[in-house]
Amino acid sequence: MATTSSSAPELQTRFNRLVQDWKRERTPYSSRPDEWAICWPYQRIIALGPTAIPLILEELRTNPDHWFWALNALTDEDPVPADKRGNFGEMVGAWIKWGERIGFIHS
Repeated sequence: MATTSSSAPELQTRFNRLVQDWKRERTPYSSRPDEWAICWPYQRIIALGPTAIPLILEELRTNPDHWFWALNALTDEDPVPADKRGNFGEMVGAWIKWGERIGFIHS
């Protein structure tokens, strides 16, 4: 169970461990991001709740990967224009811009 009383370093450490677990456990050759999103570590990251949003956005900025499902689940937002869906680079850029605009990350 995620706790809201975790310190920032503890949360960062837990997040980093879950990211490593997710990347190790997911099916690397699947072209279906929904399969990656049902991996247990990915679900645990979502379970961290809104405190994970800036961590995910920073991870997305530094190591782009399929974080869109988690971000949508945590924010109930989708800043990716319909004509850009499926374009990985455009999707990453849209989420980074959204995170900067909202104040979750800084440029």
